Amino acid sequence: MLYKADKMAGFSCPEPALFIKLFNQGKPPGDHVQNIGGSFSYLVVVALFMLAVMVNGLRDTPEVIHLVKKMHEAGKLVAAICAAPIVLAKAGLVRDRNVTAYPAQDVYRELNEAGARIVKDENVVLDGNMLTANGPGAAMLFGYSIGEYLGEDLQVAQLKEQMCYTGL
Repeated sequence: MLYKADKMAGFSCPEPALFIKLFNQGKPPGDHVQNIGGSFSYLVVVALFMLAVMVNGLRDTPEVIHLVKKMHEAGKLVAAICAAPIVLAKAGLVRDRNVTAYPAQDVYRELNEAGARIVKDENVVLDGNMLTANGPGAAMLFGYSIGEYLGEDLQVAQLKEQMCYTGL
């Protein structure tokens, strides 16, 4: 779904350095990240495991935090799933915002400390230009929600039919 929309700015990997390398496509981080707001419709931060966010430092990588802030400031959709909403918290974007995330004590603690309003009974939560999802089971709905946010309703409906998606 995300690749089909062809509007994605980035994605994450287990290692922050690999995230930056893949995102920048070989360009120096500063040059590419500075102009990101005008060239993409959204940014998705997908942590492949809590390990990527908590241990390998995705949440503490300056280039990732800068990228998230720039996209948010430009009014672009910023989306995060599983433990990745912690990255949004570290970027200072969740205060007084509705978010959902993987239901782990450490994840909830960091979101609470950043002032987020955690929504525990929804798989996907949209609050302004911020979309969050709670884990792997919500991945399809997360992707569809991104497409719908971007106005790709017809493509999303067709993809849902092709994937035999009936909802969660």
